[in-house]
Amino acid sequence: MRLLYYSKKSHIILFTIIIISTIFRIIAAETVELGNDEVYYRIFALFPQLSYYDHPPLLSLIIRLTTLGSEQPIELLVRLSSIIIGAVNTYLIFAIAQNRIFGAKSEEKSNTQISQSERRGLFAALIYSGSIYASVIVGTFIMPDTPLSLFWLLSLLLFVQILPKQSNFSHSKMLMAGVMIGFAMLSKYTGAYLWGATGLYILLFNRELLKKWSLYVAPIISIVVFLPVIIWNAQNEFISFTFHSGRVVAEGSIEWLYFGRELIGGLLYNNPINYILIITSLVVYGIQKRNYISSDALRLMLCFSLPMIFLFLLISLTRETLPHWAAPGYFALIIVAATYLSSIDYHKAKIWVTTSVSLIVLTLLLGIVQINTGVLMGANSEQESTELGRDDVTLDMYGWRKFGKEFSAVYQNDIDNNIMPCGADIYSSVWFEAAHLDCYVALPNSLKLKTIASVDNSHLYDWITQWRGGIDLSKSAYFIVSSRYFRPESQIFVELGITENTPCDTITINRGTESVVNFFIYRINPLK
Repeated sequence: MRLLYYSKKSHIILFTIIIISTIFRIIAAETVELGNDEVYYRIFALFPQLSYYDHPPLLSLIIRLTTLGSEQPIELLVRLSSIIIGAVNTYLIFAIAQNRIFGAKSEEKSNTQISQSERRGLFAALIYSGSIYASVIVGTFIMPDTPLSLFWLLSLLLFVQILPKQSNFSHSKMLMAGVMIGFAMLSKYTGAYLWGATGLYILLFNRELLKKWSLYVAPIISIVVFLPVIIWNAQNEFISFTFHSGRVVAEGSIEWLYFGRELIGGLLYNNPINYILIITSLVVYGIQKRNYISSDALRLMLCFSLPMIFLFLLISLTRETLPHWAAPGYFALIIVAATYLSSIDYHKAKIWVTTSVSLIVLTLLLGIVQINTGVLMGANSEQESTELGRDDVTLDMYGWRKFGKEFSAVYQNDIDNNIMPCGADIYSSVWFEAAHLDCYVALPNSLKLKTIASVDNSHLYDWITQWRGGIDLSKSAYFIVSSRYFRPESQIFVELGITENTPCDTITINRGTESVVNFFIYRINPLK
């Protein structure tokens, strides 16, 4: 069975979209350092496990595959799977939108010599490319959402072929969907929502499928694929399940700030232009009663989108959430918006998608410029030296490589002058700063990074610290903290006996002509 039906012209347009998008994403991946989450997940790949405190194991496996297990922080290699998956995803969403359930009663050629279904697919590819979540967070940076997005779209591709009433149900495709959802769950726990959406659609709109034996076997296949995560949690008191369930359980009071962040975050992550297109497509169908899409297809897409989006909006009323948690739910809505665009004037539709893509290109370029130069928003010169850079999120991806080189010189000088022993450990107090120090400072100098903190603040480093021999306060070590996270009142200063008299070097990182962050290097040397 052929997956796609497209003309030579749409073939050329599709791969032009993919190639241009890939080039921009490679440039971005190569020109900025790893962010807080990325550098932490990069450390995952150095410690293969059945699962992890924060997330299931698939992300660490694909990073290990592209980096070949190297300890060197080569950003493009760490992010390479995101670049590849981003390109594949663009093809997949084109393929999904091409399915006959979405639309057109005929496949007549338009004056552009591209059929209605081809236009639908191309608009879906362009809207997807215009999504900040899809192109940047998933398609450039390395996150658990990267493999999740791939298996989410593969599952959706199978389901549009077998779930609607007018489709031809296939046991083999249902079983394959079980495999895909299993890998989605191995990427991120939210992959389990795919079974929730499937069950919701079947119960509401196509109960005949309840008679199909493969519908009951497929979830078992997903559980089998997910089994490594269950085993790891059983060995670790189900700590990962407990951690994540605690992040979504409702608390007492309503926090409108959290709700606003989730709502506005969804708009920004998916590109305001895309968001407007999605809302417009739903309003046109629901209020203006324009049947540009079959009711069965719309119901299917809404089951795979709105419940997830509304669920996290509801959670955000009492708990702090992150907008990318619900973002996979927008994939189905992108297809609805693309179907709507394919039904209106072709030139107006082109303006919409061109604006969407142009906005993300501009955003990406401005982001790269700001991160590397700071010219768009300078540093706060009034900040204290111990608070410098605290409010600048762009410093998550700037200055670490420079500091690593500066520290190497300090470390070598300490050894040469018998100030510190060779091989002294480095201590940190929070997982995201620890991962940056590990990747750009400790590993290049063949040193061991350890954390002195609870598991809530250490995350995976609670295990890594033990694997690296644990904490021995009788031995010399460095404690490094940046001005962005400097907390002299924290317990770690007490435990390490750090006072104003503790030997300390300060390394200032400049961006252009401005000082943007300070790093404080304390020498913990009990014998001296």
